[in-house]
Amino acid sequence: MPKAHRQARRFFLRAILTLAVIGIAANIFVAWCFAVFVDLDGANPIVAMRYSEQETWRVLTWSATGAERVCSQRFYSGQAESTKVQPAALVPSWTRFDRPTPEWEARSIPFESRLADARGWPLASLWSITDRALSPHRSLSGGFVVLDSILPLRPLWRGFLVDSTFFTIVAAVFCAPLIIRRFRRLWRHCCVKCGYPIGQSRHCTECGHLLDRQTSLGPAAT
Repeated sequence: MPKAHRQARRFFLRAILTLAVIGIAANIFVAWCFAVFVDLDGANPIVAMRYSEQETWRVLTWSATGAERVCSQRFYSGQAESTKVQPAALVPSWTRFDRPTPEWEARSIPFESRLADARGWPLASLWSITDRALSPHRSLSGGFVVLDSILPLRPLWRGFLVDSTFFTIVAAVFCAPLIIRRFRRLWRHCCVKCGYPIGQSRHCTECGHLLDRQTSLGPAAT
């Protein structure tokens, strides 16, 4: 295989890797933008409740474009009525809120309240969780606070892969003409700037572009 062909293939692989990194970075950036600019605090939640002699389990969900929030609360038995919609139906599997915490099962805490917040587009791709959401001693996991907004860090793998692939394809559409042109010029052992065939000079005899890497390959085989 001519050295010029190997150089062209290496360039193409680097371009694909670069586009993938751009897609991942764009995915994270978009998710954080939705975390900053989409406020769910004033939205009306969907509420589901299940009452039994042992406990009352209540789930609240908020949703908007690029944002999803779920709060799961468990209390000792009290006066409440179960809703037609069961709490488990509102709990996404990735939160694992359908399972009580070990502390709640051991009855070592007076109540259980957990909050999960996911962001991303077109699918939710990053999320964070807040333990003891009703307590002043609550703790945040899988995210950090910037300007009163929680920027999530935990990946939702299905959404993360879909969103990253989507943004990678978008970047590829915009960059494809440049990548293809450079690949073809490298493959033909031509100047990557103007496309003029390379000779023995360190500079392109047509446009003057420095050709140190390409001239070191020698002429392409025919």
